[in-house]
Amino acid sequence: MKYAAAWQYGHESIEFKLLDTIWGRMINSTTVSVPTSDEATSEEKKPRRNSEKSYAAMTKNFTDYVTIISGFQNYSPGPEKFKLESLNAKLAAINSINNAIATKKSQLISIKKERLAKYRELKDRTNRIKQHISSKYGADSDLYNQIYSMKF
Repeated sequence: MKYAAAWQYGHESIEFKLLDTIWGRMINSTTVSVPTSDEATSEEKKPRRNSEKSYAAMTKNFTDYVTIISGFQNYSPGPEKFKLESLNAKLAAINSINNAIATKKSQLISIKKERLAKYRELKDRTNRIKQHISSKYGADSDLYNQIYSMKF
């Protein structure tokens, strides 16, 4: 897409420079600013792995790219995959996938919370049973020794 704009408008055009800026942000974003623990105002540059680049950031960069291209006058690249309609369709598909991921993630978080609550309830119930048997039969009884090692 960047080279289609370079071919159509030229390397010195503002259109190419806008796309080149976003392209650089997408490709060369290898550092991330992280505040240091000593000074809250200063920032330290740390290398970023490819796995740490978020889909949301890449989607935003692609959205910016498509938005800028849609503002160009007479933008008409040769290949079909670079045309504005094709890019908007790809952007809609990406947004749909990201929304589905966000929905599934929120469902997963709620299910994990339910599971932890059930484990806490089971742990409390087990401790109450141990206390009951200890108080009724004594800590030296055979029944208490049988359930003493149960842990959750």
